[in-house]
Amino acid sequence: MLMEEHKVAYHRIIEAVNAGDFDALDALFAADLVDHNPVPGQVPGLAGFKQWMATAQRSFPDLSGTVEQVLAEGDLLAGRVTWRGTQAGPFVGTAPTGRSVAFEAYHIARFEGGRSRSGGAPPTSSGRWISRAFTCCPWWFVPTLRWERGPSSRRTSREITS
Repeated sequence: MLMEEHKVAYHRIIEAVNAGDFDALDALFAADLVDHNPVPGQVPGLAGFKQWMATAQRSFPDLSGTVEQVLAEGDLLAGRVTWRGTQAGPFVGTAPTGRSVAFEAYHIARFEGGRSRSGGAPPTSSGRWISRAFTCCPWWFVPTLRWERGPSSRRTSREITS
């Protein structure tokens, strides 16, 4: 039963990020959350996750995540989310592009007492470029980037990632 509860909590975390609901995170994360992939300058704990979330929302005001897959065993959970947004603000030293992006994030979390206590992200297959481009992203945001079709692009994301 606990594994199903962890899955529900994971969905609620993504929903809270989508809604910009910082307060909802208090019931979903332990205050002393250990982020195994913090961004430079990120403070520790839940406060650090909220710091990242505020930065991501300034950069991508329409940021939205869709949970694609969740697996749980014991106190561990692995999830895959597709994030979409339009870069309207500076992001990791990159000026706003106005372009829509979509990327997958892979999350591994450990739950205790119904809250996520720690998390980490496996390396992506996209290698060093993604690491440099998204060093601001904690474990909930490890991306595999693809540009969405938009007014400034004639290629679809499938053409770019194929």
